[in-house]
Amino acid sequence: MVVWRGAVLRVAVAAGVLAGAGGTASAMELRLAGSTLVLSGSLGWGAHHDFKAMVDGLPKGAVRVVALDSGGGSVEAAQEIGRRIRKEGWATLVDARRGRCSSACTAIFAAGSSRHYVGADGIADGVVDPRNARGLGYHEGGSADSRQPHRYSGGATAHMIALYYEFGSREAASIVTKAPPNMMYVISGRTALEKRIATSLSPP
Repeated sequence: MVVWRGAVLRVAVAAGVLAGAGGTASAMELRLAGSTLVLSGSLGWGAHHDFKAMVDGLPKGAVRVVALDSGGGSVEAAQEIGRRIRKEGWATLVDARRGRCSSACTAIFAAGSSRHYVGADGIADGVVDPRNARGLGYHEGGSADSRQPHRYSGGATAHMIALYYEFGSREAASIVTKAPPNMMYVISGRTALEKRIATSLSPP
């Protein structure tokens, strides 16, 4: 469903199988605030089609930044959204004071031409319960069909690692294995900069 409300556009997408077991099932929402496209909620199967439909309908130059607040979801959706962001040359933003970018969402963050991780002063590197995760959070991929502990999926994990390499965020590949699918490894601003996951700790 796509609804225009002045300068705000919302797209609701039913959430599918998550990239990791720690994700949420809330629908994805997109809204345009000035030149910032805000993506929040889970990345359901097919979310990338709705993302494409929205941005294709916007005037050229309408978007400069994609702000992310998502617990993750479909790796395929993250891949295609990330590729569109990279193609357009848009920056990505995660504000740890107000939200999170976990699991598959981190691949979208990696696609930004510049990557801004703000408000992460109070975040220390380490494994946390996904319900308490703020900022950038990583874990191994999972699948509802997996019979492995914590629903671990080697295929989903490999797919995520491949996306980090594709988007030039190789150091993220070493972080994704630090937590199982039912937990989250969050990173500080300092770590994000040192590993070149983020290019700035200030807003774009």
